[in-house]
Amino acid sequence: MKRFISAILVIAMLLLPLGIVGFADSVTLEIEQEWQNFDLGTTHAAAIHVGGLGYAWGYNYNGPVGNGSGASTNETVPYDFVSGIKSIEANGKSTLYIDNNDDLYIVGQMYYGVAGNQGSNQLFSLTPVKIASNVKQVSFGSMHFLFVKNDGTLWAWGQNVFGELGDGTTTETYTPKQIMTGVEYCAAGYEHSAALKTDGTLYMWGMNDHGQVGNGGTTTQKPPVQVLTNVAAVSVGGYHSAAIKNDGTLWTWGDNTYGQCGNGSTSNVTSPRQVLTGVAQVSAGDFHTGVLKTDGTVWFCGSNYRGAFGNGTSATYRL
Repeated sequence: MKRFISAILVIAMLLLPLGIVGFADSVTLEIEQEWQNFDLGTTHAAAIHVGGLGYAWGYNYNGPVGNGSGASTNETVPYDFVSGIKSIEANGKSTLYIDNNDDLYIVGQMYYGVAGNQGSNQLFSLTPVKIASNVKQVSFGSMHFLFVKNDGTLWAWGQNVFGELGDGTTTETYTPKQIMTGVEYCAAGYEHSAALKTDGTLYMWGMNDHGQVGNGGTTTQKPPVQVLTNVAAVSVGGYHSAAIKNDGTLWTWGDNTYGQCGNGSTSNVTSPRQVLTGVAQVSAGDFHTGVLKTDGTVWFCGSNYRGAFGNGTSATYRL
């Protein structure tokens, strides 16, 4: 779907660390163009222009903008650093993209082996580095990455302190390692991970101190464990998780300090619990959750710090 992005989004994002959180104090610069996809990282953004031209902009420390510079500068104008791509992701100080040949590339920060094939001594790259071929989907964690290949195999690499790679160990790896087969979609949280298989079963693993894996406990889960069936979509946040079943019901679990699980309480949830019906899409943030219902309404719960809900207040909601 084509989207139109104006520079007001860019300016708002770059000013967030300074405490400017609303659009009221921003200056609108009309640079509307046709975009087919975009993604926001912590301090930079990336987008695909219609035709497959990849752009990035924002804070460029260690090179996530892809302009060949790793200086600590704010790149306020979108820079076209690659062509012929169909998917792009921005997170931390890295940018990942999949090109039209289904090859996966990374540019920018490469700590904890996230260079994929460069080894522990490669801290960052100012030019795109190829990671893998035949890739259809990729997801970032804090310091680990997951991707699904066209044949349904799931691969992972990077930090593995809490078993977030899903290989049954806590040993980090600097090259992609196959974890599972029959996977449709993957999602990486802060230090936990999820895989939605083609048969609708949902598997989780990794850090579980808040119950974010959903297996009923709070101890680290190193090998993947099945937690739900008949799942249509999954999203993992910082320390909580959410899934939509085929019947449109929303299920949440994990950290609930701010009510981000949406069950009306602030007690952590260690197993998936149904909280809504008629849900079309869900997105789990660090400490809040957003839901698009089938009737077109948008709902939020959890931390509303700095007006994250966009509802004119900064009050916390538990649904």
